[in-house]
Amino acid sequence: MHGTIDRGRGILLTISGVILVGALIEFIQVALAAAGADRLGIDIGYWYPLYAQRWLETGTPYLPHQLAGPYHVSGQDFLFPPLALYVFAPFLVLPKVIWWIVPIVALALCWRRFRPALWTFPILALVLLWPRTIGQIVVGGSDLWVSAAVALGLLYAWPFVLIVIKPSFLPLALLGVRSRRWWIAAGVVLLAAIPFGTLWFDYVTAIRNSGLPLSYSLLQLPIVLAPLVIWIGRTRPTALAIDGRAGVRRPGWLRWPGWLPDPRKRVTASS
Repeated sequence: MHGTIDRGRGILLTISGVILVGALIEFIQVALAAAGADRLGIDIGYWYPLYAQRWLETGTPYLPHQLAGPYHVSGQDFLFPPLALYVFAPFLVLPKVIWWIVPIVALALCWRRFRPALWTFPILALVLLWPRTIGQIVVGGSDLWVSAAVALGLLYAWPFVLIVIKPSFLPLALLGVRSRRWWIAAGVVLLAAIPFGTLWFDYVTAIRNSGLPLSYSLLQLPIVLAPLVIWIGRTRPTALAIDGRAGVRRPGWLRWPGWLPDPRKRVTASS
């Protein structure tokens, strides 16, 4: 029995390690290519502050051609709902490195709370290997913060509301709907949306004219769903912010495989 357990552990760790090495190599290659093309961190380093600056100077982040009719989407086009400006504007003065630190800390807290089982390691490694994940990390994309909102939402419920900055992932925001804190946060977000007034109509027009389907962000799903993988594979009984219950029992197909060592149980020499 112990031999089978050790082999299972070794197989999972080996697979995870190989995938992580591949992800690291790919990341270095993409980062070097982006640096050579002056695109390293371009989203948070250039585009997002540009949108915020445009809004502060002109009263709208949307360009005239976005509202005039169909257009070919480029980096200069603001495709976010107005609420995203509350996230982008502070980075006109904040150090850009914070944009990466926040998601890293959020995922670390999620990991620490739920202590995911060993079988999740290869899945999470594959998430890192996914080209869109590497791309988002390299350019400093907004999906990093959506992933952070999911991670913190699993811990505190109310951060799920922040997914509103990326409507293509909006269904995930409903994961916290059973929490009173979520409803309070939703009310605050609703109040924060009011000052934008007619910009909401401009947003709808800009998205409609872009021709982009609501599913255009689906290739970024792996990085956004990574915290859910951690939560599904949790080995640590804990109160869950999203439903207020402790030690939730998972369906059989989500439980730890019997042929692998379960971190929740101490294996003693006598056993």
